[in-house]
Amino acid sequence: MYTYSAGDGEIEEVKRFLDEGLHVDSVDDSGWTALMRAAEKGHKEVCDLLVSCGCNVDLQEEDGWTALMKAAYNGHKEVCDLLVSCGCNVDLQDKDSFTALMRAAQEGHMEVCELLISCGCNVDLQRENGWTAFTQAAYNGQKEVCELLISRGCNVDLQDKDGSTAFTQAACSGHKEVCELLISRGCNVDLQDKFGNTALMFAAYNGQKEVCELLISRGCNVDLQNEYGDTAFMAAAQNGQKAVCELLVSRGCNVDLQDNKFGNTALMVAAQEGHIPTVIYLIEAGCDHSLRNKDGKTALDFAKEKHSDKVMGVQVTQYLTHSYLLTHSLTCLLTHSLTY
Repeated sequence: MYTYSAGDGEIEEVKRFLDEGLHVDSVDDSGWTALMRAAEKGHKEVCDLLVSCGCNVDLQEEDGWTALMKAAYNGHKEVCDLLVSCGCNVDLQDKDSFTALMRAAQEGHMEVCELLISCGCNVDLQRENGWTAFTQAAYNGQKEVCELLISRGCNVDLQDKDGSTAFTQAACSGHKEVCELLISRGCNVDLQDKFGNTALMFAAYNGQKEVCELLISRGCNVDLQNEYGDTAFMAAAQNGQKAVCELLVSRGCNVDLQDNKFGNTALMVAAQEGHIPTVIYLIEAGCDHSLRNKDGKTALDFAKEKHSDKVMGVQVTQYLTHSYLLTHSLTCLLTHSLTY
């Protein structure tokens, strides 16, 4: 009841528990202290009382969160101000390796971020996966926080363990304004992660058409291939992102590029995944349906192989000689596959 009274802002109840001799850092069944509960809800007067009674401001609950992290995550600047004035460790990390700044940044709490930075927190501290507060802000589309972190000297091109950057994460999530900001600050639009993937590839796969348009307008290489030979066009086709495929075709991408691992084309992967509208568009856009991969398979072979147990007797081989008839064949095959 003690910690929950603190979380409810019931300062007189908290005083009563303390007067009865309860230790100020007593924890509840969840491992939370009264300070954590009060900080999470922004009850500054209760926090003042607990601090004056000598509570440990850096205690961590079972997930590694401190009172500062809870206050920062919820945007309680006054509580954060109190805790840092009491000497709490602003760079402590929880079990997911988040800091208070990272929590505030991902939620867009500008004033809290400004406070923590002014208190000397490490703006480029990385999580176990290599993400920073800047990455968290970019991924969540927090443009103002990104601007703040840049103005405080964060490394905009810092790469995580996979070689991705904040720019990659912003593109992947479709945050066009953040992407524009980072481009204006000189980030490399064609930077590749350790697998050779680019921001355009991630945006294409996720159907972020506006971001793709922006990246192309800023000169990114639409035919850049990752270590497996995949392109943004292949990524869009694989995930059935027809609108992005249309955009990339209109910008002159090579529609028949084959990856270097299997020799697959965009048409092949779209057929294999059963994306009927995308398959039809790709054929109409001029993709060569006669191309074969390293195993000698065509796009039609992929569709037949993938869905052969559901074809229900559809005869597809008669359509191999004409693009329109091939389109009809694939449509029939895949429609039956998805119906039965």
